[in-house]
Formats: sequence, C-alpha cells, structure tokens
Amino acid sequence: MPHPAHQLILSADRTILFVPVAKSGSSSVLEAMEQARTSCTPDQFGNYPHITELNEGDPVPDSVRACFVVVRDPVARLASAFAMRVTGGLGYWEPAPGMQLREFIDWTEAELHDGDPDPHVRPQHWAIGCLLNGADPVITQSGRQVPVTLVPIERLSFHLERLGLPSVRENAIGGQPVDPALAAEIAELYPEDLALHAHALSTYTYP
Repeated sequence: MPHPAHQLILSADRTILFVPVAKSGSSSVLEAMEQARTSCTPDQFGNYPHITELNEGDPVPDSVRACFVVVRDPVARLASAFAMRVTGGLGYWEPAPGMQLREFIDWTEAELHDGDPDPHVRPQHWAIGCLLNGADPVITQSGRQVPVTLVPIERLSFHLERLGLPSVRENAIGGQPVDPALAAEIAELYPEDLALHAHALSTYTYP
C-alpha cells in the first residue's frame, strides 16, 4: 500500500490518477495534465487550477481509467535535487551557489536518518511500498483498488502520449553527470529505489 505521505492527483476530466513523487518528473506531469484540461473543477492544487488533489478517504471516481507513478534512477534524482538546492528552486530553498555535491549528500544522509526527510530526497519506494512485498502496486482508497502503472522516467513522454496528454519537457528527464564515486554513495543510500527503477524499466508496458 502507498506510504501515508502519498498524494493522489485527479485529472480535470476525472479519468487519470497520478501519484506525484518529488524530483521524478511530477511538475512536468502536472503541467501536462493542466494543459489537457477539459473542464474546471472547484478545487485547486498549487498553480494548477484544473486538476484536483484527492485527500485520504475521498472516493475514487468510477470514471478513472488509469493510475500511474513515475520512477527515476536515484542517482539522477538526487543530482536534480542538488541542482535545485543550489539555485534555490524558485524560493523553496535559500540559494546556495557555493554548495558542493559532497555536502548535499551528507545533508541527505542526515535527512534520511531523521525519519521524516525532505520530500525532494525522500525515498521513492515510500510512495508504493507494496512493491517491496512482491505485490502488484495498487492504490486502495475508500474501498476501491486501482492498479498503479510504474513508469520509468525514460518512458514518460511515451506514456503521456498514450494517455492523450502533452509530451513531457525534455529537460525533465535529463540530468548532469555525477562523479562515479559519489554516484556509488548515492546508490548506497537508496537501494530500494535502485531496485524499483530497475523493476520499472524491465516490466513497463502501456496498459
């Protein structure tokens, strides 16, 4: 079952559910869902007024035909979080232009040990913990079970197109190269996420 911190985002036409995970293409998916809006809903989620956040206990509409979550290589994901930390991420953090990746990795490790890490470095597998038990990922909400497709970020544009949504921005799946020694350290922090990404790459098919 999803980690208690998960979110569910419902498209404007109420046919698609998305489980956002920070630094795994979520902003691009939300932008695509907003651009493809077909009707206005009274709820608002961030800067995307035509898509809705479902709270725990809210019923999943019968109209939902697809649910997915994007999975990213944890090394590339942390490198993206580091780039955001350096620039400040549009005000999320104070800019830290002099910060080095080594320092950010140490901070990340402390966050992970704290037990309630910042969402941008929180393990991705927390969003779909059932996979670790060998079960097919599924969202259970208000008595309804909805299968969740694990989409490797490398296949995100393809997946969005098949859902009838605009393609993702290319820079959403790119990333800066990371020193191999530091990459190995990052990988050691996220063994479950490495396995999750590898599983998504090997099993992804469009429903």
